[in-house]
Amino acid sequence: MIVLDTNVLSAVMAERADAAVAAWLDRYPPDGLCLTAITILEVRHGLGRLPAGRRRTLLERRFGDLRGLLGGVLPFDDVAAEEAGRLMAVRRSRGITVGLMDMQIAGICRAQGHALATRNTRDFADCGIPLLDPWAD
Repeated sequence: MIVLDTNVLSAVMAERADAAVAAWLDRYPPDGLCLTAITILEVRHGLGRLPAGRRRTLLERRFGDLRGLLGGVLPFDDVAAEEAGRLMAVRRSRGITVGLMDMQIAGICRAQGHALATRNTRDFADCGIPLLDPWAD
């Protein structure tokens, strides 16, 4: 299973979808791709900040369509929380700035044993999860 980071989802939801990322996604069966509850939070937050109108309606529809195609949503549960907490502590002890939501996503990937597709590979480089960059592959 490949977990899609928010930036991957945003690239294909955009009014002008990123063709390279869309082509990369097409290489995988949709049920082998999934989201995390954290990504849903990030996307819903972004959509909620947009003014009502055509663009917001389009993006909300695309988000719903994509969610319906993918292999599900992974929760942030107690196992993922343990993993994320350990990652945050190690990174902070090394002086590395940590984003809470990124560490939650990394914790989910570690707990589930899944790879993460993201453009921000640097943010996840030392998290012990397989990383895929749709912009580089």
